[in-house]
Amino acid sequence: MRLRGVSGSALMLLLALVAGGQSGCADVRDEFLPIQADFSASHTIGSVPLPVQFTDISTGHIKSWEWDFNNDGVVDATAKDPVWVYVDCGKYTVRLTVTGPAGSDTKIRLNYITVKGSIVHVDGSSGDDSRAGLSWASAVRTIQRGLDLAQDGWTVLVADATYMGQGNKELHFNGNAIHLMSVSGAPKCTIDCQHAGRAFHICNGETRNATIEGFTVRNGYVENANGGGILCESDSNPTILNCIVRNCQADNGGAIACDGASPLFVNCLIFNNHALNCGGGIWCYESAVAIANPTIAYNTACDGGGGMHFQDCDGDTVFNSIVSCNGVVFSGGSGLFYSGYCGGDPGFVNPDAGDYHLQEGCCCINKGLAPVPEGILTDLDGNPRIVGGRVDWGAYEYQQP
Repeated sequence: MRLRGVSGSALMLLLALVAGGQSGCADVRDEFLPIQADFSASHTIGSVPLPVQFTDISTGHIKSWEWDFNNDGVVDATAKDPVWVYVDCGKYTVRLTVTGPAGSDTKIRLNYITVKGSIVHVDGSSGDDSRAGLSWASAVRTIQRGLDLAQDGWTVLVADATYMGQGNKELHFNGNAIHLMSVSGAPKCTIDCQHAGRAFHICNGETRNATIEGFTVRNGYVENANGGGILCESDSNPTILNCIVRNCQADNGGAIACDGASPLFVNCLIFNNHALNCGGGIWCYESAVAIANPTIAYNTACDGGGGMHFQDCDGDTVFNSIVSCNGVVFSGGSGLFYSGYCGGDPGFVNPDAGDYHLQEGCCCINKGLAPVPEGILTDLDGNPRIVGGRVDWGAYEYQQP
């Protein structure tokens, strides 16, 4: 028997598909499913030289892979699951483009790989301060022990946990340019001061290369002193990046005080703090701070500046900011450059639950007038900092659905 209008070769293919059952048909259909690029890495933080095993987890029928491990526009590998060795310190954006019969797709992970020099590891759950800290197996237990072991230019890497008690308060850098960073960011790494002291006291002439990144500081309390969560003084000018400070109290600067210091703050969320005098969120005296993309909300002060207070300062800049629901927002502030939103709730998702993301239609979206500091590509969540062509005000960039 021969089917009319069907060639012999086509008939053989048809019979083969029928003989193969549903699986044969599924294979043909798979070639035309939409392609979606995605990948994972064996680890995203380490010291040089850092070999990383990348694994393709894209969906669809993929025929080719193009990997760019430093986002410089040059294809570095075409294997499905390549290994790449990073030999220089820095943060690397990784790009994967996959192609198949249904087209192509690209996945970009911003600042995905962090390569450091020597690293001291801190693990509040299983660490031991008698150890050397040079691997997770030999991790120390307290953050200050990690800082004491680190040398100029080193990184102190802190595992997800809640850190309390001796060795996790009044933290200082000993004047060194240390990068103190959490593994997974502020929501998962907390310094709880338990209403008995502050988290950080930076006072030994540190430069911007001394960095605090990715911590939640809560329940700081100092009596007859300033800076309930963080105090920077004595010409110490660290960088404080992607941090949350909440539920802290002091005489001045319920959350943060800068006394004769000029730190840089980027993507910080500061809420529910209180000052007995001035500056419920931030208090600055004889300083020249730079504050980029903060969200400062629901802080209070008895005398003035529920959000921020500046006294005898010159050259302070606060830009792309949301300063809201703080009673009297500012006090002082001569010589201050400010851009952003001031007033009531601009459209937070759920401030009662501590959710200060922006809702669709919020007046703070795409309003940024000044660029974020060089090298800042992500917001407090680690999402792309610029969406829709411009930066948003506040610590969180609205991610368009």
